[in-house]
Amino acid sequence: KQTLGQEINENCLALSGEYVFVTTDNSRREDPPSGRIYCLSLTDGSVVWASEARIRWCGNLIVPNESALLAVISDVEGLVFVCLEKDTGRELWRHTLDPSNGSSFQLAASRETAVLLSKTSDRASVSLWRIDCGKQIHERPLPEVNWQCPQVVMDSSHVYVAGISWVMAFSHEGEDAWTTRLPE
Repeated sequence: KQTLGQEINENCLALSGEYVFVTTDNSRREDPPSGRIYCLSLTDGSVVWASEARIRWCGNLIVPNESALLAVISDVEGLVFVCLEKDTGRELWRHTLDPSNGSSFQLAASRETAVLLSKTSDRASVSLWRIDCGKQIHERPLPEVNWQCPQVVMDSSHVYVAGISWVMAFSHEGEDAWTTRLPE
């Protein structure tokens, strides 16, 4: 067994191939933060790499394809959306996020595109990003409804977002496909 240096509290976890990815959290601890993103061997739990970025907490962590690891984290620079090389932990790109646009985040991805759902208590939006270079494709607000527990998934051509009583679909280019209101 290997100790990661602190307890794992509000952490994120992702699995891909022969690796398991986990974050450590120090949101209520020292400044500057000392949490990290770790890549562990699935077979024996040994640490393959630890991120350079020191994080306070992780909002979401996913592996969209064979080479990338995406995360929404809080670090010394604030709230950021970051892409790491899956096998080495090397940072490929990062974007600072406006904390007034979200207090809760979800990520979904197809092989080449990621969608980031940002939510506050009274609004939500989704933004699409190219995974290879970190370029934002577009951003759109979601309809004004009760934003408790929104969910997002995507496939190779569309993004699907669900609220309490509705589901909507739109293309990666932002064109509406359909919206369905569900009985409450």
